[in-house]
Formats: sequence, structure tokens, C-alpha cells
Amino acid sequence: MKLSTKGARLIEKKSDERDTFLVANSTRDVANQRGRYARDATTTNATPAEIWRDTVNADSCLVLSVTVAASGGGDFAAYDRRVVVSRTGSAAAVIEATDVIGTDVETDPSWGISFAVSAGDIVLSVTGGLAVTVDWRADVGAVWSPFE
Repeated sequence: MKLSTKGARLIEKKSDERDTFLVANSTRDVANQRGRYARDATTTNATPAEIWRDTVNADSCLVLSVTVAASGGGDFAAYDRRVVVSRTGSAAAVIEATDVIGTDVETDPSWGISFAVSAGDIVLSVTGGLAVTVDWRADVGAVWSPFE
């Protein structure tokens, strides 16, 4: 069986004796209000870059499970976060909680990730170090729940 990856970045290729499985860069199950996203970004000279953004639906909350890995210039980093965001009506989104899961690993402490809201959107940004190009990979799992 031949599968097309046109329009998607290949995340993982798995093979067994019979088939090859391709995992694409995004899935979103609107009916069950879930999504999973893989995103890449590159930073240079400690300039922040947006790696992921999504609109928080009106009158709902959004729970994110985020894993970010980075490497560049001989350094590396890994981050895990759980973020809860809410939005009432057409008001701006609000970050209710950001939890660090485990311990961040950074060989260069100037690197980092951050979450912010922009109107009704939640935004994940990454920042590398001075005089180094850093390649970032993010895996974002999202679950939505409407207010009753």
C-alpha cells in the first residue's frame, strides 16, 4: 500500500512485515473535541518564534498537553507542560493554569517556551540563545470542553 504525505510533515514511519504506517503532522476530531498537532520552528539569536497557535472556542475551556524538544549549537532542551485556557463568549482567552510536568532539561538556561493569549487564541512561543540557531519540535495534544 502506498500512502501520500503531500501537505504533511512525516513525523514517524513504522514498518512491519506487511505494512508501512505514516503519522502525519496534525489530527483534529471536531466531533469528539480533540486534536493532536506536531509543529516545527527555528530560532536565531534569541528571537522568539511562534510554534503553535489555536483559537479557543467561545464558551469553552481547552486543556493542552505539550511536549517540546530543541537542539542547536551543541545544546539541547526538553519541556513538558499542561495548560488550561478558557474563553467566555467573544471575550479574550484566559490562561487559567500552566503546570510544569517533571523537570525541564536545558543545557543552555537562556532557552525557553512560553504561552500567551492573543484575543481568542492561545499561542505557544519558543526562544533559543544568542548566536545560535535552534531547531524546535512541539507535540501538542488538545481537548476542548464547552461550558454547559
